[in-house]
Amino acid sequence: VKGFELEFQAVPTERLSLIATVGYLDSKYTEVDPEAEITTANKLIGAPEWTVSLGGQYAFPWQDHGDFVLRADYSYRSKVYFDAVNTESVAQDGYGMVNLRAVFDSAGGRWSISAGLATATDETYIVMGVGVLESLGFSSAIYGRPREWFLQGSYHF
Repeated sequence: VKGFELEFQAVPTERLSLIATVGYLDSKYTEVDPEAEITTANKLIGAPEWTVSLGGQYAFPWQDHGDFVLRADYSYRSKVYFDAVNTESVAQDGYGMVNLRAVFDSAGGRWSISAGLATATDETYIVMGVGVLESLGFSSAIYGRPREWFLQGSYHF
């Protein structure tokens, strides 16, 4: 397994911050027992070749009451397999997800309230799977959570 990961952070203004990451993974079998059900052409379990994330937030002051903060995040993950034999019926093709959040932070930081959308684009994606008797048409997959909205409050003592 070899690869790299780069992370970038920028704060172009006092109120705007941006992040970006990119990762590359070259993972492969170099040697496989001839008795195994796999070959060196098989991909490792749960090892995407590419991962990317982008995010940004901007804070708007509201007089002396605090700040409104808007945040958006995007993440991408290339194709992954969930079993050693690389069963296609439960492999997850590359996909991207968007999360959105709006926060009001009170002046002094004593309390905050936030609302947002997780998986805002309502992407359907597999988080785990296995090809059980795939030759007979049976496989099993667990899907990730669908779009969710949330409302959260906090108070610091």
